[in-house]
Amino acid sequence: MTKRFLQIPAALILAAILFISVPAQEPTDPVLGFYVTQANKALEKSELRSEEMRYTFLASSHYKQIGRGGIVERLDTAITRYFMSGSRIDSTQVVVEPTSEMPAPTFAFPNIFAESYIYNFFPNDIGEEDIAIGFDTPGSEDGLPAGLAVIDRAEYKLKRLHLYYQNPDGFKRLTRSYLLKEQNGFIFADSIWELNAKHGVFSTEYYRLDTDIRQLQLIR
Repeated sequence: MTKRFLQIPAALILAAILFISVPAQEPTDPVLGFYVTQANKALEKSELRSEEMRYTFLASSHYKQIGRGGIVERLDTAITRYFMSGSRIDSTQVVVEPTSEMPAPTFAFPNIFAESYIYNFFPNDIGEEDIAIGFDTPGSEDGLPAGLAVIDRAEYKLKRLHLYYQNPDGFKRLTRSYLLKEQNGFIFADSIWELNAKHGVFSTEYYRLDTDIRQLQLIR
C-alpha cells in the first residue's frame, strides 16, 4: 500500500506549495463555499460515527532516519495492533518491536473545512471524480497547517489530505499526507506518510515514517 501511495504525494505536495502563489478565491465564491460546506458536513458525520465505535486495526510503520550528507543512519520497523474507542487509544499490542525508540504515527487528522482558511480551487480542474482544494492560513503565527485536500465530487468525502506545518513545535519542517478510506460509516487513514526535519547538535536531522493500516475490524 505504501509504495502505491507514495507515488502520489511528491507531485501533490509540490502542487500544494504552488497553489499559494495563485490568487485566492474570494470567501463568498458560491461554488467553492458549497464544496467546503458539504465536505465539512461529510467529515463531521464521519467523526460522529467514529466516536460511537470500538474497533481495532494493525499499523505497520517503516522508519528511516537521515543524517548529514543524506546518509541513512537508521532503518527500523514497528508493527502494532491498536484497540480504539472513537479517537481514543484503549490499548496496544506490539507485534514487531522496533530496535530502538521511533516516533509513533499520527492517526488523527484535522477537519480543515471547519477552520478559518483561505481556500482555493486547484488550477486545471478537468472535471473528473475528484476535486482538489488548496487551503492556506492568513498568517504563519497560528500554527495551523497549509496544504491540499482531495474530495469526492459527488459525495464530498475526503480522500487525500496533504499537510504542511509552517511552524511546528520543536521542528524545522513537518509534512504529513493521508490516504483515506471509508468503512463502517467513518473515514479513516489507510496510509500515512510523514517527513520531518529537526535541528540536531551539528546539523539538521531528517526522518521519514510510512505507515500502512490493515485489518480494520469492529469490536462487537
